Amino acid sequence: PDLELRLGEIDENLNRRNLSAIDRAVAIAERRRVLDELHGETRGRKKKEDNLSLFSVNDAVAGKMGLHKKAVARSLRLARKLSPEAIWRLKDSRLADHQAELSAIVDACMLPKPLNTEDAAERQRNILD
Repeated sequence: PDLELRLGEIDENLNRRNLSAIDRAVAIAERRRVLDELHGETRGRKKKEDNLSLFSVNDAVAGKMGLHKKAVARSLRLARKLSPEAIWRLKDSRLADHQAELSAIVDACMLPKPLNTEDAAERQRNILD
């Protein structure tokens, strides 16, 4: 698949103003994934070849959408910490556009200690049931 084309599609979706918080989080995470595939993984360290870093990715998305880079970081956290099942269940719920409540679900699933992905997904299922 043409990654540049996919990046354009994601950017077009991100420019729509009616995205819910969860849809925006998924789109930002997908944009990050595509950029990582195009430029190599960027986990906060600058890549000498293309001078790309996690921070510049967040800045680029923030600037393109008119958001603060911290909002982009929060969206990435949601997309990474919510299980695919939780995202699917939340997309059409009243919580889909409530960033603070989505973050609270993530936080509740990570306490009292960091959990593995399966444990967090199970806690998310229990919260959403």
